[in-house]
Amino acid sequence: VIGNNPLVLPPGDVDLIQIEMVAGDRLTVDVDAFGIGSTLDSGLRLFDATGTELAFSDDSAAPGEDLSFDPYLDVTVTAAGTYYVGISGFDNFAYNPLTLDNGMGVSTGYYEVEMALTTT
Repeated sequence: VIGNNPLVLPPGDVDLIQIEMVAGDRLTVDVDAFGIGSTLDSGLRLFDATGTELAFSDDSAAPGEDLSFDPYLDVTVTAAGTYYVGISGFDNFAYNPLTLDNGMGVSTGYYEVEMALTTT
């Protein structure tokens, strides 16, 4: 849930998922809020271990889905390492996955996430 962290103002809440990948791995991430009746308008970001943003998605339909406020990412990484998937309000562009309590957005709510990792 975006907005349920009592230590962060609700719109600034970010959920992070850490994943280890090797060069050539393909990661797909599908966030669904609209279909479960949530008001969350989310953004989806992928960062490398240094906190550098590698990909961003907002309002991108996953294969077989209709376009909505939900994001979808399909990324093949070129280097082995630790990566972070960030889910937040769509306009929360200022946060860094390596820094606590930073960033600000406006959208909060429930969501479901589906991730698939295809290894080489």
